[in-house]
Amino acid sequence: MALHNNTIIKQAIENQEAAIEEQKSARADFLPKASAGYLYTKLKDAPYAIMGGTQIDVGDNDQYHWDLALSQPLFTGFALSTRYEMAKLGVDIKDAEKEQAVLDV
Repeated sequence: MALHNNTIIKQAIENQEAAIEEQKSARADFLPKASAGYLYTKLKDAPYAIMGGTQIDVGDNDQYHWDLALSQPLFTGFALSTRYEMAKLGVDIKDAEKEQAVLDV
């Protein structure tokens, strides 16, 4: 009952779960990233150009702009792999801290 209801053990378990999520985040950095953006502009007057004294419309009042990007890190100077290894070590440390908290109680 003391092991089940102790706040120190509950805190150690939460810290352990946070370290596991940190490791998942570090693993996700190896995957490609996709991003998208959208821009809409409503102009009062349509854009035009004057050629030879004649006004020629060169666009529309409504302008749309889409951006799509996909990026994959190829080499980051071992920053990604080092971050992942540190996250794995963080999980091991939190496991040991949880076990120590259980032993202390």
